[in-house]
Amino acid sequence: MPQKYYVQPTIRSFGQSYKGYRKMVQNHEIVDYLPNSSFRIWYNTTGAKFDTHWHTAVEIEFLLKGGCSVTLDQQEYSLSPGDILITPSGVVHKMEQQDGCELFVFLFELDDIIDLKGFTSLMPIMSKPIYLSVQNSLRDKAAALLNQCIHAYFNPSSFMELENYARILSLFALIGRAHFDSVKPTANTPVKHEFHLTVIQSAMDYIDMHYMDDITLDDIADKVGFSKFHFSRLFKQYTNTTFHQFLSMKRIDMADRLMQSSAASITEIAMQVGFTSIPTFNRVYRSIRNCTPSEYKALYQGAGAR
Repeated sequence: MPQKYYVQPTIRSFGQSYKGYRKMVQNHEIVDYLPNSSFRIWYNTTGAKFDTHWHTAVEIEFLLKGGCSVTLDQQEYSLSPGDILITPSGVVHKMEQQDGCELFVFLFELDDIIDLKGFTSLMPIMSKPIYLSVQNSLRDKAAALLNQCIHAYFNPSSFMELENYARILSLFALIGRAHFDSVKPTANTPVKHEFHLTVIQSAMDYIDMHYMDDITLDDIADKVGFSKFHFSRLFKQYTNTTFHQFLSMKRIDMADRLMQSSAASITEIAMQVGFTSIPTFNRVYRSIRNCTPSEYKALYQGAGAR
């Protein structure tokens, strides 16, 4: 049986987790964070049902007891006690809890950590749901980090939010390392495998710094000293996405941030993040976010920034 790390918070602190409300504009939820915070944990035992919605926050479901089903982009995950499910930012989802279930829901924004060096390499991984069942080798370590977050959150002290973000970063790093370590080596030695990983991470760092420029696959391949065919194959193998898809995800993420914080027009934002035509920006944006940039901006600004 997996080791149980959960530390029981006080009943008084549990009661605090019920306070708040859902602020919705159509199916866009503006997360009800506490003042001057971008991190929240809900404790739920109500057997609630949450219809289709999305939010800018990353969401983690950590089920302790009973059953819960989550549908992400038409794929259903049936959680059992001990399971962990990470829902990416911006993904449309719905959740239905069984009566008597005990569930912790983590909600947090990435705005303040997405620019950290190395975080870009996690984008392809974090753009898709991550399901850690009790059989998964990462589950116990992930549960330990989440339980530390729970204990700190419901028994707050100085630097609680900073410490919890540090734990979330540790969780992401754990998942990222496991992903890259699981890639079947194209090279016949561990040293060359590690070299390939370093090359891919270097390429992603370069994209992180130059996404707004007119960069091409040839530019990146030349930068790391590979042919574009060899680099393209390695990039796909290590990231499960293509160079062009990765670049588009980075540009759309940055466009989202500008639409949340800037008064600039959609056209200006598109140009700032590296698109050279509005039709292309709209098409790529819809393919990633399932709505147009104008719809996203209207929903976000209509509901009010947090």
